[in-house]
Amino acid sequence: MRPSAVSPTLKTDLSKIYGVAVLEDVVAETTAAIETAAADPSFPQYSDHEFQVDKWEEVLISTPVTADITVTARERWLDQASGQWTTDPPLQYQLTLVKELDQWKLLDEAAFDPAEAPAIDGAESPPTGEVRMP
Repeated sequence: MRPSAVSPTLKTDLSKIYGVAVLEDVVAETTAAIETAAADPSFPQYSDHEFQVDKWEEVLISTPVTADITVTARERWLDQASGQWTTDPPLQYQLTLVKELDQWKLLDEAAFDPAEAPAIDGAESPPTGEVRMP
């Protein structure tokens, strides 16, 4: 079992990305994921991550402090042992943002296979009913 690598600055780091309304939940979920990975010696260790936008599809400013964004993007992970990047297939991401203290923060995200019909709304379920999370 690897030692847990939960950073003491995790909440501060995530607060730069996530809105106040979801921050505590994101910190708890991220902490649990890190601890689960640390407890599994077969879990691959990644030393870097990229979110690469392939196509901006829509930016909708709903109010002066809320926005919905749709992009096609892929995530890339750098394997610590091999030094090789692994690229996930592209997904359509629907992001909900809120403006807090003049900074845009993430409130919600959902990801769908772009080969499927686009989602009807911002819910986390595509038209097939199958939930896909990034």
